Amino acid sequence: MSDVQARVVLLPLLCCHDTPTVLVIGRESRIVSLFGEKEPAIKSHKNSRRQRFAMPVINRIADFHSDMTEWRHALHAHPEIGYEEVWTGDFIAEKLTSFGIEVRRGLGKTGVVGILKGQGNTARAIGLRADMDALPMVEMNAFEHRSQFNGTMHACGHDGHMTMLLGAARYLAETRNFDGIVYFI
Repeated sequence: MSDVQARVVLLPLLCCHDTPTVLVIGRESRIVSLFGEKEPAIKSHKNSRRQRFAMPVINRIADFHSDMTEWRHALHAHPEIGYEEVWTGDFIAEKLTSFGIEVRRGLGKTGVVGILKGQGNTARAIGLRADMDALPMVEMNAFEHRSQFNGTMHACGHDGHMTMLLGAARYLAETRNFDGIVYFI
C-alpha cells in the first residue's frame, strides 16, 4: 500500500547533514529523504547516540538543489511573525503556482494551501505541512542571507521546513507519480 493510500502523517525533519527528510508515521514508521530511498525510523547504533541515515539522491531533485538553497536563503532573510507572513505567503504561493499547483490563500489569515492531483481518480488525500512563522528575536549572524528585519529571525528552522515542502511540491508536480491528492499546507 502506498504512503498516500495509507493516509500517513509526514513531519519535516533535518537529519545529520541538513538533508531534507520527512518522518512517515503509519503502519511502518520510516524516514524518507526528499533525495532518496526509505530507511527504518528506528535504527540502533552500538556506540553512537546520533542516528545517521545514508540516502541516495534522486537526480531530478539534485538538479534543483541550488534553487532550494536560494529559496531557503530568501525565506531566512525575510522572517515574519505569526499572522503577519504576507511576504512569505506571497513567496510560497508564487512558487507553488509556478510549479502548476492550484493555490488557495487566506486560511488562518496568511495561510497558503497548494492542491495537487496525481494520476488516477481516487479521493484519497494527504497533507504535507510546514510552519511559516519566525521568532521575535535579533539575529546575530553575519552571513549574507541573515534577517533583513531587525528583531525577527527564523531561529526555529521554519525556513528549512518551507524549503523542503517546496522541494517536495516541485518534484511531485513534475512527476505526479501518485494516486490521490496532495495538499501542501
